Amino acid sequence: MTSLYKVLLANLGKLGVSLFISMSLGVFLKAYMPRALGVENIGLFYFADSLSFIFFTFLPLGVHTFVNRVIPPDPQKIFVYYRSILVFMLCFAVVLYLFYTGYVYFLGDKTGFLPIILCVGVFQAFHVLTKDILKPIFIAADQVNFVSRMDIQHKVGQVSLVCLSLLLHPDLLLVSLMFVLSQFITFAFYLGKSFSLGWQQSEFRWSHCKQFIIVGLPFFINSALLSFYGNIDITMLEHFGTHEEVGWYGSSQQLKGIFMMIVPLLQSVIMPLLSKQSSLGEEAFLEFVQRIYWALIFLSWLLSAGMALFSFEIVPLLFGQPFQPAVNSVILLAPVILFTYMNVFLSLILNLISSGKGMIVVTSISLGLNALLNIYMIPWGLKLFAQGGGGIGASITTIVAEVFVFAALLYITPLKILTWKNVILSLITFLGAGLVSYFLIIQPDLSPWLRGALFLLIILISITLAFVSQRDIILKFLNHYRAQK
Repeated sequence: MTSLYKVLLANLGKLGVSLFISMSLGVFLKAYMPRALGVENIGLFYFADSLSFIFFTFLPLGVHTFVNRVIPPDPQKIFVYYRSILVFMLCFAVVLYLFYTGYVYFLGDKTGFLPIILCVGVFQAFHVLTKDILKPIFIAADQVNFVSRMDIQHKVGQVSLVCLSLLLHPDLLLVSLMFVLSQFITFAFYLGKSFSLGWQQSEFRWSHCKQFIIVGLPFFINSALLSFYGNIDITMLEHFGTHEEVGWYGSSQQLKGIFMMIVPLLQSVIMPLLSKQSSLGEEAFLEFVQRIYWALIFLSWLLSAGMALFSFEIVPLLFGQPFQPAVNSVILLAPVILFTYMNVFLSLILNLISSGKGMIVVTSISLGLNALLNIYMIPWGLKLFAQGGGGIGASITTIVAEVFVFAALLYITPLKILTWKNVILSLITFLGAGLVSYFLIIQPDLSPWLRGALFLLIILISITLAFVSQRDIILKFLNHYRAQK
């Protein structure tokens, strides 16, 4: 177990540095684009990105699940399956883009932004091929150093190209082309590295394709449903509201994405280790899972509290004063961070130890719940609030849906993850996140100093709770109470 945590810390260090640099550059880009393009244009870009994301979420076909189940325990299998995976995915990407193009033309070019939507689709195709197919393969094959370097180089190239285009000529089509160019270059580097490692020497076989499709099919269906679930807010807001509403709410989602910085580490570092640990027996696997859950509770709670408390300063600082109506959406989305981290982690576990059918049921219900609530909540928010109301309605819907997903995934997970310690800590942090958001909504004029003091108090309480729980003081107290009774 000690060697496992050494590997965990080493990989977290390598990918953590690259993630920090990439996130810092990403924050800069997310802040600069709305300022340079304006609320309406950035709203259109968010819509194009959301629409293309929905289509290309079908691309991975659950391959990452197959990769994480097969390769970490036996890295040599990469030489068997790589060419089959790559060739099949490239062909499937072309097919999906043709369907995407047909749907875009079916919608019509009412706004004159059809070329931009098509261009963003090309970017999304290369983005998914790199992020959800090639990158998991390289990490599973223990090429962490290469992946961490590529993450930094990709983000530096992307930010440089996009910012240069915005400085020379702030045109949405040119910006989209720069996104395509930066992503294609990164994809080409991954391909070149796979050639140098000799992975391309493997043969393409339909039997291999059938294997990863059969294993990954339930998770592919769930991934597709999750894509609809994650992007339905933007598309429905586009229907009920204006481009400005999409721009405000899209910006709040972008900010939430910044605070979801640990998710890539879960997928890139924790997932392969979970795969290795699951092959060593249920007891060792359960202990590792419980410890990661415990750590995630504290990290996500601090990120949630920080995002809510400092939203009044972060939103205008990043996006500019015209995006001030997004503040309420940011505050309401803060508790979602806690549940999203837990849901991602639970999904990783179920990817390894379940057939995926239960996840499909949970995601289907949450998708329907999200859509139905948005039909009522978005118009309600638009009617009740002058600006940013649609985002408020969509944020409330997201909270309800994420809480449902968390409860449902816990129910279908066969492992006993929630020890008494984790139950108590979960209740404290979930309740705390909700109270912080509620307090800020009813007291929006609270001074920055008081909010800073409150965040400091939260940090101190969290450290105390971490110390107490790590020493199992809570568990000892409960056992003593039971003995006395």
